Amino acid sequence: MYLNSKTYDQNCWICNDFANSDEHKFKKSDITSRYGKGEYSKKGNFKPIHIKNTETVIRGPKAKILTFENVLCEKCNNERSQPWDNSYTIFSEYLRKNSSSLLKEKELNFKNIYGNNWENETVNLFKYFTKVFGCQISTANTEVSKNITDFLLDKTKNLKHLKFKFYLKPDIIHLQEYYKNEYSHLFYGKVKWIGKSISEIESLTGWFTNSGISIYWVYNLSIDKELDFIPFEIKQIEYLPYLMADSLPKNLNEIKELVEFIENYNSEKIELTNELLNE
Repeated sequence: MYLNSKTYDQNCWICNDFANSDEHKFKKSDITSRYGKGEYSKKGNFKPIHIKNTETVIRGPKAKILTFENVLCEKCNNERSQPWDNSYTIFSEYLRKNSSSLLKEKELNFKNIYGNNWENETVNLFKYFTKVFGCQISTANTEVSKNITDFLLDKTKNLKHLKFKFYLKPDIIHLQEYYKNEYSHLFYGKVKWIGKSISEIESLTGWFTNSGISIYWVYNLSIDKELDFIPFEIKQIEYLPYLMADSLPKNLNEIKELVEFIENYNSEKIELTNELLNE
């Protein structure tokens, strides 16, 4: 089954109302918890940099370059998604403070993160990721399936067409430890399509890394119990396999060069997408 091309123009991809609200690629709380609220260009070697073809120094947490512009309506981006955003904020702080221990434990236990209400909070967490990755899908001029929007609109509890998998990136965690947490890591991988042609997309894939823990996603309309692939299931414990380079090139001296190498080392591997689809 192939995904449909679609240009959303000024329509909210979740509810189809007028899209007049920007969605943050990186939550403001992620940026301020790491860099504060001041002028970031004065922070020297550890100032936040946005890299997409060219490098742009981020001047503050509200920088336009950190947003998807006019992809959602105000209701979806504020009232409707507030519980999702709150769950992600708790999750993100947990990763930031515990990446070194997660490297040893090799698992995420959502009950440790959220307490006894872990089931509801974890659903909200994956709704947050569905919202952000849905923004990536829609801005790639690809139609977001009704199943995904129904999941966000509470019309179904079963998310069929989007799957997630967590990985540990030890090289990133060691980099943070080496610089004694002066370096903070937030990274979106490029959205890639895997199919016969650009007009016949079978799967879209991408990933997001926070503090050395990556969540990879795959969007495919054949993720359905009646079709080829088993849908994603929310569990209390997510195991964290390592995803790392065989070795780091010695000629990469700057942090940004190391980060680009580490993050993109496995990005072309079809095995990752197949792993997500078949688990």
